[in-house]
Amino acid sequence: MIIGITPLSLRWSCLGFERLPMNSLAQTLHRSSLRILTGLLLLAGCKPANRAPEPLPAEQIPAVMQRAFAAAKPEAKQLIDQALQSLGSKDYPGAYQALQAVSAAPEVTKAQLLVSARAMLTINELLKSASASGDQSASTFIEYQKHNR
Repeated sequence: MIIGITPLSLRWSCLGFERLPMNSLAQTLHRSSLRILTGLLLLAGCKPANRAPEPLPAEQIPAVMQRAFAAAKPEAKQLIDQALQSLGSKDYPGAYQALQAVSAAPEVTKAQLLVSARAMLTINELLKSASASGDQSASTFIEYQKHNR
């Protein structure tokens, strides 16, 4: 006569949990599931603080750049003036290169670097549209960028 064997107890013993009483097993599973749930909630709540910068509208670039670099060293101001002159004359490769030089300068602050990066994103889009409309210097510059990254 077999007394006390139920399908549930057979199932648990087949999985190798016969040594653990059901109460202890339930507590272990409960703790594990709480740890996993807590970890998932923490991961879901953590958002990276760094995200891609938004491009500046083209008409705002001169004012924003002059404001950001108002207290910059003369070398950086000269490069900004050069970039803005190139941008005004629709020399997008020249503007882009001047902003690259500004970004590489060691004295540039994080805020200035962010403004430069946003302006470069806009100028990159202007380069693409100029190239699509037949501007040979823009097309040449884009090809140069592709091959020299």
